[in-house]
Amino acid sequence: LKPYVPAGDCLVALTADWAGRIWWASLAGLVGVVEPSTGAVAVLDLGEEIINGLTVDETGIYVVTDRALRKLVTGPDGVPTTSWRAEYDRGSQTKPGQLNRGSGSTPVVLDQALVAITDNADPAMRVVFFEAATGREICSRAVFEKDASASESGLVSMGSGVVVANTYGQRGWRSTVLGRAGAR
Repeated sequence: LKPYVPAGDCLVALTADWAGRIWWASLAGLVGVVEPSTGAVAVLDLGEEIINGLTVDETGIYVVTDRALRKLVTGPDGVPTTSWRAEYDRGSQTKPGQLNRGSGSTPVVLDQALVAITDNADPAMRVVFFEAATGREICSRAVFEKDASASESGLVSMGSGVVVANTYGQRGWRSTVLGRAGAR
């Protein structure tokens, strides 16, 4: 992928879709698809930072950027395209325990055709549920204490709900990425 990921950028996510294509995402917001049978690579520049993983279901790929949740699909030419884009509340700052200003969670697909992420709302982070087919926000719920909520952990699917971890106050990549105990 070296010709497709410029110097200074790096890969942050990699997954296979239901058709066997390999999808990847870079920190700078590039999303690419590799067709294994031909080795062809197609790239889409989202223009938004990506710091979380990719999630796949039988209809497409879900990626959360520092500004929006997106559903991506491949067009007839194999080029990735945005099926829908749903902005979320990215808050006013990067909170202690976060790696960037935005969602800290990889999207999770739930069994009722929903996709969930955390946002970065002030004064309290929310879990936000979207309709997987359209990106329409279904509902949201603030979690944890005001001015003491952040997440850099993936949501855990529990049927139609999720479990969310609070990483507010954790310092440094070891505590945030490796999940060591924080201040709260």
